[in-house]
Amino acid sequence: MYIIITEKQKNFIHRLVFLTKLRQKSNFEKDYVKFFLKEVVDLIRLSNGHQFDYVAASGSLGYDGTGWWFKKILNWLIKPKLFIAVGKTVTRFKEKGNFRWWNPLGCVKFLRGPNGLLDFIGVINAVALRNPGIEWLVKKVGPKISRKKLKLIASVYFKSETEMLEIAEMLNGMDLVAVEVNISCSNILASPFWHGPEAIVQNCRELKKVLRHPIILKISVEHEVEQFLPQLRGVVEAISINSVRWRLIFPKKKSPLARFGGGGVSGKVTQPIVWPFIMDIVRQTRIPVIGSAIWDYGDMAAVRRMGAKAVSFGSVFMPYPWRPASFVKKEMEKKK
Repeated sequence: MYIIITEKQKNFIHRLVFLTKLRQKSNFEKDYVKFFLKEVVDLIRLSNGHQFDYVAASGSLGYDGTGWWFKKILNWLIKPKLFIAVGKTVTRFKEKGNFRWWNPLGCVKFLRGPNGLLDFIGVINAVALRNPGIEWLVKKVGPKISRKKLKLIASVYFKSETEMLEIAEMLNGMDLVAVEVNISCSNILASPFWHGPEAIVQNCRELKKVLRHPIILKISVEHEVEQFLPQLRGVVEAISINSVRWRLIFPKKKSPLARFGGGGVSGKVTQPIVWPFIMDIVRQTRIPVIGSAIWDYGDMAAVRRMGAKAVSFGSVFMPYPWRPASFVKKEMEKKK
């Protein structure tokens, strides 16, 4: 009689047998095993050889991952090189959005907790898809990536097949870690191009045919993932999660950004919605998910227990720019 086991079970058995022999091993061999164990911790490994476990979410460190101009003076605290950065989402053509340089907090607000003036639990923003367009990204950021050897995930949004093909062609000329396809911006009406699970599956499959980079799909907690994620295995290589519409977090409270439609909420306050969604994704598919809503040090371990393969820092950079780097360094020390 034969017993059929999965590849995952087989690897686990091999590691278990290997580790049971530790007591009789030399220090050299123990050090080798320690290194081996460190290598098998959860990471997101892409088909092009890139791997990562710490992510700076879309837009948190600008378009190129080196930080916005007003954050660069804090880069000694932020330490951008600790993260794989996702650039701010760009579209086929320039978008005006809602941000105005003369009133930077007009479409961004901090959410305070119950423990005083400096106790923040999240951020609400209605910046929307303000960006200079894909041609600007290719022209200005593309050469910088090669020159400075930056590790960048480009984030894009498109609303037609023509835009998809044009953006893919331009991105193919850039040296990127991956491309994040944002289909769920909380501050705009969803394009009919992405309406329904069939459209999502079809569009991702078509994009994979023309894009040379791995695809990361950025979705919303409002998506019914069981209807399309199982069909995207082998097409999409990771899943990221967008901010949450105000009405889902505060259904009976008026948003301070109501004039922009309410805005998207991110941070600690979204954990009761985002974290169950992470577990739902893990149940529905083996596509690795990037855990988000990280606010405190313990949140990294929490999302990994849920099944996340990497952790993403986003809005926490705004009120507490030093936290992500300090969390990562602390965890890296523990892994040694």
